[in-house]
Amino acid sequence: MIRRYTEEEMLAYWKRRLGLAVSPAVTGVEDNNGLDRKLIDDIRVWYADILQNAPPQLVNCENLADEATAEIIGDNCMAVTLPERGTRLVSVRLKAWETPVTRMVRPESPVAALQTDPLTRATVDDPVVVEGTHRLFLYGLPLTMEADVEEAGGARVPPHRPLPGIASLEMTAWPADGTYVFDPGLLRHSRLLLS
Repeated sequence: MIRRYTEEEMLAYWKRRLGLAVSPAVTGVEDNNGLDRKLIDDIRVWYADILQNAPPQLVNCENLADEATAEIIGDNCMAVTLPERGTRLVSVRLKAWETPVTRMVRPESPVAALQTDPLTRATVDDPVVVEGTHRLFLYGLPLTMEADVEEAGGARVPPHRPLPGIASLEMTAWPADGTYVFDPGLLRHSRLLLS
């Protein structure tokens, strides 16, 4: 069961676990002596590690679709810039997709290479997500329902294509309120990397 811990609770837990006595000169957590600041830094590094590596169902996982930005960069590709608060992508789904995509491919993979060919590229029914540096490239955009419009003079004008909406962008993330959210079972075998 996932629990929410304040920074003060985490500091008190790790002090007890490490056998560190509270200094008689320190009257409260707001005093933040050097040891407390060092432990808090180490706790943040530990938490960043579990957000990156622990199973998503054991850590804070949020839909960050409202915090992402997106733009269409090709006739079948949308680039999504991931939000700063997000740590690791769990799944992404456009409103036009039936189910979320949980398996991302590397840019150098054969599946990514297939996206350049109109005969082998992804479709709405079988989308592909390619990982980038703090970006995703979503292939399998919905086709527009509008027919090409013919202007006076015979030139063809491509139809207007609105940006497909992101229904969900599930990521492990630092909680916005600064707390630590995870399954307490992760503490059992964890160690702080005291550096």
